[in-house]
Amino acid sequence: MDYGILGYNLGGLSRGQILILPSTRELNFYRNPAQADIVIRIQVSDRLETWETVAVSQSSGNFYTKTGVSVTHTTVDSQTQKISLNLTGSAGTNKFARVLVSRQ
Repeated sequence: MDYGILGYNLGGLSRGQILILPSTRELNFYRNPAQADIVIRIQVSDRLETWETVAVSQSSGNFYTKTGVSVTHTTVDSQTQKISLNLTGSAGTNKFARVLVSRQ
């Protein structure tokens, strides 16, 4: 998935997928905390031409977020964390969201 429409439910969450919860404008996905060589960026947009970064995590660390974005980490097992980002405050009018993953 290149991007998702905020407020559209993509179905149940499984590993390797991103779930967007329509009622809370929340992104949910899993990550492996041992993968310390990646950068995860969460971006939102009104139009698909320009994107605003609202959260960033480097080296499996905590997410640095823009004001109004909240993040919850839930440990599933030794190799899996569930990440939940609530985009209501910062991205209240944005229609689209995406997760970008790159190597450091």
